[in-house]
Amino acid sequence: MVIGIIVTFIAVFQPINAFFRPKKGKNPTISQRRMVWNLIHRWSGRVGIVLGIVNIAVGMHYGDVGFELIALTWAVVGVIAIWHFSNSR
Repeated sequence: MVIGIIVTFIAVFQPINAFFRPKKGKNPTISQRRMVWNLIHRWSGRVGIVLGIVNIAVGMHYGDVGFELIALTWAVVGVIAIWHFSNSR
């Protein structure tokens, strides 16, 4: 349950975090504030994704679901991961 609350908090925090993103300056180099913001934004998203996957696994374990649903869930997670990494920069 705690993992789900943390994942929900991160999911709500991400758009709020985007609202406070420092503006790009006229200078082509990135400001220190924006660099810190980028790190927080990226890593909180990554942590949210990993904790979300862990939450799925824990929920399936305690929910005592059948093998077919477990296999389908991990197949979907795998397809999303492959799609994400094939489309990343």
